[in-house]
Order: sequence, then structure tokens, then C-alpha cells
Amino acid sequence: DVGPERGGRGGGFRDTTRIAASSPALWTDILRASPELPAALDSYVETLRRLRAALDPTAPPDDLRRLLEEAETYRRAIPEGLHAVPHA
Repeated sequence: DVGPERGGRGGGFRDTTRIAASSPALWTDILRASPELPAALDSYVETLRRLRAALDPTAPPDDLRRLLEEAETYRRAIPEGLHAVPHA
């Protein structure tokens, strides 16, 4: 159950959900025209699984640190002003 009333979210949450406030018809066309999207989503889901496992209290702290280091490296590789996701 995830709703706007749920706590623990920073201001960036609203920014990350901006597509949900846009035209569903427009985004249906855009997303269906993106053949690389299913693989990108699979990769993202796997990253979320790794993050969830790293947040388990029994997980070694290095697991979380390693994921955060990977995220930092990925983010720094995105050129300034680029708004699209780079291809892997």
C-alpha cells in the first residue's frame, strides 16, 4: 500500500512521479515506442532487489556501500544537462 499519505519521503519523491501527472495517452505512445525499456526495467528491478537485500539488518554493510558507490559512479557518468537515461 503506497499512497501520498505515507511518510518517510523526501521532496524528490514528487519529482520522480511527475510522469504520473502527465497525459496517459502521450506516455503510452512514448513508452510503447521504446524497445529498450523492458530490458532497462529488468535491470532496474534487479538493482532494487539488490538494494532491498542490502538493507536487511543481517546483510553485510559492504553490500549497501558497494551499491551506493555504483550509484555514485553511474550518476557522475551522466553529462550535465542530459535528461535521458544513458544506454548501458
